[in-house]
Formats: sequence, C-alpha cells, structure tokens
Amino acid sequence: MAHHPEDPPDLSSYDTSDPAAYEWLLSDHPWARAERVRRRAATTDAELATTTAVRAWTDRIDALDPTTRPLDPAFTQRMRKLARIMRPLADQRETRVQHAAETPDDVLVQELRSKWEISRRVGDDPDYRYPPHLIGPGAAAYPPPASGFAPPLDER
Repeated sequence: MAHHPEDPPDLSSYDTSDPAAYEWLLSDHPWARAERVRRRAATTDAELATTTAVRAWTDRIDALDPTTRPLDPAFTQRMRKLARIMRPLADQRETRVQHAAETPDDVLVQELRSKWEISRRVGDDPDYRYPPHLIGPGAAAYPPPASGFAPPLDER
C-alpha cells in the first residue's frame, strides 16, 4: 500500500468483517469518513440504478401489444400483474434510498456506533463502549487496522 502520507489509501476493498476494522470505519478518522461517504454514494447509485431498471421493465411490460407480438395472453396478463406490483415497490424504494442519502454522515455514524455498541454488549463484551480515541480530531492519529486489508497474494 504505497501512497503519499497525506493521501488516503484505496479503501474500496477494505474488509470490515473484522470487528477492529469495522470499529475503525465508524471512527472520526478523515479516511474512514471519506470511505463511508464513498460507499454510501456507490450504494445509493446502485440502488437507484436498480429502481430505474425496474421501472423501465414495467414500462416495457405495460407497452406490450399482443397484436404485434405473438405472446401467450395468460403470460402477458401475469407479467402485467407483476409489473403493477413492482412499479410502486420501485417507487417506494427510490424514495427511501433518496431519503437515506440525505442523512448526514455524522448522524448516520452516531446511529451505527450505537448499534455497534449494542451488538458488542449483547455479543462478547457486556461492558463495551465505542473507543473514545476514535472520536474527534484525535482519531486521525489511528490508521486503519491491517486486519481490513487483504493479505498479499503469496500469503493466500
């Protein structure tokens, strides 16, 4: 991972399945924040693309003309029924995704830290508290744990 010290490393494949790596991703480290924002934007884009594709499909189904295409009328009827169900679901999903995308990172990260604390307390550490050294400007002194990076190819 060679990079200039001021430049963040590429964290796009940073694996947060290790608890220390996930904990760091929720930190106030500027790299963690940038990666959370990047991941949210990518997820939002992907989900909006899916809702757009579903609506395009429903439009195509609605536009089917059984007189110009030799389709089984029962099949066409089932597809139109499915399209009538899928269209409002796609619209609702788009609204939820757009609303979630408007949530500021600091609000979202507070919610995620709270959920993380609860899961750790219920899990293996009843006294767990999110580490104070990962909150605030001092978090910049704590780089991402190596556990989130894939091992070199020769170690796999």
